Amino acid sequence: MTWKRLTFILIPHSQSSVKQFRLSRVLIFGLAFSIVFAIGIMIFYILGFKGKSYYVSKTKEIVNKNKILEKNIAYFDSSLADMSTKLDSLEIMNKTISNKYGISLNNNDNGAGWNIEVAESGLKIPLKRVLFLIDRMDKKSLAFEHNFEVLYDHCEKNSEFLKKLPSIKPSNGNITKGFGRSFDRISNTTKLHPGIDINNVEGTPVAATADGVIETDNFTHEFGRYIIIDHENGYKTRYTHLQSVSQMKEKIRIKVGTKVTRGRQIGCMGKTGMGTILAVPPHIMYSVLHHGIPVNPVDYFLASDFVDESAKKIPGAQNL
Repeated sequence: MTWKRLTFILIPHSQSSVKQFRLSRVLIFGLAFSIVFAIGIMIFYILGFKGKSYYVSKTKEIVNKNKILEKNIAYFDSSLADMSTKLDSLEIMNKTISNKYGISLNNNDNGAGWNIEVAESGLKIPLKRVLFLIDRMDKKSLAFEHNFEVLYDHCEKNSEFLKKLPSIKPSNGNITKGFGRSFDRISNTTKLHPGIDINNVEGTPVAATADGVIETDNFTHEFGRYIIIDHENGYKTRYTHLQSVSQMKEKIRIKVGTKVTRGRQIGCMGKTGMGTILAVPPHIMYSVLHHGIPVNPVDYFLASDFVDESAKKIPGAQNL
C-alpha cells in the first residue's frame, strides 16, 4: 500500500500541546527536488567561476607568448630580407665574373634551395637556434662578400691572363682516360698519356678552352686531324682525333693565325688517326702544354662542364 502523505509530530518539553504537520507526497518530492537543484546550481557556479579564472589566466599567457613570437618573427623576416638582398648582390657579382671570364655557373648552385623544413621533417628546432643560425649566416655572407670583392678586383687586374687560361672542358662527354702513365696498346708498354680522352658521339662540338691563336691545323697518322692553339702566355692546348672538314655536317674551316675566344667551336669529335685503326669509339685527346711540357688538364678546370653542350647557333659555332 503506497503512502499519500506524511505526518510530522512535534512534542515540546513544555506543557504546550503537541503539534502535527501533514505533508503530501507531492509536496515532499517537490521540496527534495528543489534542494537538490539548488545544490547543483551552487556547485556549477563554483566550478564555472574557477574554470573561467583559469582560462582567463591561460588566455593572457598565450597572448603574451604570441606578442613575443610576433616580435621574433618580425626580426626573423627582417633578417631574411637583409640576407636575401645580400645574396642577390653576390649573385649579380658572381654572374658578372662568370660572364666576363667564361666561368660556368652550372656548378655554383649547390645548396641554392636550402631551407629548414620543420613541418615536413618533423624536426623541432628551437627559435633561439634558428636565430643563431641566421646571425651566423649573416656574418658568413659578409665575409663571403668581402672575398668576392677581392676576387673580382683580382680578376679585373688579371683579366687578360685569365681569358687565356685553359679552364674548361673542350667538349661535352665522359673522361674515359686520364692524364699520366698508362698501358699503351700500340707499343705494349707503359708510357705517358699526355692528356685526357673525352668520349661522346661523333660530331660532338669541340671548343677552344681559352682565348688564343690557331697555331696548327694538321693531320698525322697518330693524332689524325689535330689543332693546336697558342694562348700566348706559355700555354698551348692540343685537340686530336677531330673530324676532317669533309666529314662535318656543318663545315667549320679553321685557318692558322685565326684568333679564337674561349668557348668558340673549332671542330667536331671524330676518330681519325689511330682511332680508325684500333676501332675505338669517337673521342678527342685534349692536352695542355705549359712551356712545351704536358700537364694535367683537369687541374685547370674551373668548371667540369662544357660551356655549351651543343654549341648551337652561338658565337662558338660560327664558320670561320
